[in-house]
Amino acid sequence: MYFLKKHREVLFLSILLGVTILTYQKVVSADFLEWDDRFYIIENPLITTFNTNIFKINTFVMGNYHPLTILSYQIDYFLGGLNPKVYHLHNLLLHLLNVGLLFWLLQRLQIGVFIRYAVLIFFALHPTRVETVLWLSDRKDLLMASYIFLASHSLIGFMNSNKQRYLALLFLSFILALLCKATAVGFVCLMVYCLGRSKARWPLKVLWTLVYVFTALFFMRIAFLAQSTHNVEVRFD
Repeated sequence: MYFLKKHREVLFLSILLGVTILTYQKVVSADFLEWDDRFYIIENPLITTFNTNIFKINTFVMGNYHPLTILSYQIDYFLGGLNPKVYHLHNLLLHLLNVGLLFWLLQRLQIGVFIRYAVLIFFALHPTRVETVLWLSDRKDLLMASYIFLASHSLIGFMNSNKQRYLALLFLSFILALLCKATAVGFVCLMVYCLGRSKARWPLKVLWTLVYVFTALFFMRIAFLAQSTHNVEVRFD
């Protein structure tokens, strides 16, 4: 009983990850989906070789600028060509990573045990998560979540210690999240709010606020440009 009480958190996370693997195990044997996978992966020449072109501002895929997402496909292609099992396994591993990062985040926020476990079970196993894990074209959501969780950890570190290195780590994580999916810009609101509530000096608050906000606006501009170049035709026959 003492062992279970002392190692309760580790046991819970281990069991949750194990159940998650069992729940999603069939995902690995799935094939590509016609819905966008053809354009993101199967017929995408950008993933066949490692190159820096994916980071160019005018390199868009399906009306989106997400070079780190494309880079993840490049890694999959390097490892297994167009074998869908490699891509699905990558998605599953990212989901497991996010469960672990969220587990650590809720611990640091000192959320009550019942609520913490409920949130983790919901996040790991709820049926709505199947789309994100199964749909390879939605890899950008998994990657963005990973970096948003890391950014949240940096934000907590800064609020607890007031050390500037956490602001730099926060900025780096925020940039990486934006390079996965542009909707990460919404996180800037929490960043600015927490910075304003921190004990940092006002010149430092103003400086980092400007950096965060202008970075978000820059990526919003890129997102609007990407969407404007992507024409979607909807037909009803």
